Amino acid sequence: KGEDGEGGGGGTLPSALGTAGKTGLNIKCAQYRDGHSTLSSSKAMALMASCMAQDCVQSLENGGGHGNCRYMDTLGFCYSSASAQTFCSANKDNKFCKDGAEGGQKEWVPRQKEPIFSAGKATDDSFSCQCMKNCGCTKDKCWCSDTDQKRTPETGEEFAQQTGRSILKGSKNGECSCSCGGKLS
Repeated sequence: KGEDGEGGGGGTLPSALGTAGKTGLNIKCAQYRDGHSTLSSSKAMALMASCMAQDCVQSLENGGGHGNCRYMDTLGFCYSSASAQTFCSANKDNKFCKDGAEGGQKEWVPRQKEPIFSAGKATDDSFSCQCMKNCGCTKDKCWCSDTDQKRTPETGEEFAQQTGRSILKGSKNGECSCSCGGKLS
């Protein structure tokens, strides 16, 4: 196939997936991709929480599961445009298209074991993220469309105290609250 990487061929990013060699991501994910190694760990975790909230919302579009976040870039961030999702669907072998449903994964899951950087280099430490889908949360409680809403992934402690205090609020459909390393989006 073409030089632009269609079908996994070349090394150049296909134009459907981004511009200037950078993949088209949700804004907070692009900011994280471009600057996380120079941020303090606290700022990196907060930015990743905002990124995961944006990807989570995208995953809820079109009925949930993977929604509009089935295909991701090589780092595991959702391609933000419908054209990128369509391109990857038609070019599943393209090296720039990571299938979020690979291995039987039934729904979008936030990043786990994300490395912490110091002086521009990855350390042995890491952090994980957890999201509450169809919810808006503070550090004390969550307002969710369903009071039995589960954490994604269910393992982890990011939203342990809030899940017992969920308040029913139907207007939270399509919203997400995410926490990474204790930093809430």
